[in-house]
Amino acid sequence: MESAELVKVSPMQVRVATVQVDGEVAGADAFNMDHFGGILPNVGDQFLLIRSPDDYDTVTVQRRYFTTEAATRSIYWTLVVKVAEACSQFTQVATNALAVTDYLEAAKQGGPVPEVVAKRRKTNRVG
Repeated sequence: MESAELVKVSPMQVRVATVQVDGEVAGADAFNMDHFGGILPNVGDQFLLIRSPDDYDTVTVQRRYFTTEAATRSIYWTLVVKVAEACSQFTQVATNALAVTDYLEAAKQGGPVPEVVAKRRKTNRVG
């Protein structure tokens, strides 16, 4: 039996490029699919980069391209994103996300403090 040459398959790469104000597509941050939880974001999906409840960046996926480069035989997905219009729901999502993270971090440290528990309850209210 002949020995088979093993082919190493790299994790699927996802590149994110942004539509600029003038319409040009620029930048290409590269991530592994694991960065997105193993799921390729779809057209219309939105990303939030949260620094605080009032300080975050939001982009919307405009297009997805499966890209093959002949010279290097590289294959990857390119997501073209555009800065999303601000809306109150983004602030609410950011506030909720930070409250949940605070709660989980406090729990890891040995138990949530009362202020964190109160903030968590506020984000979980229904109705």
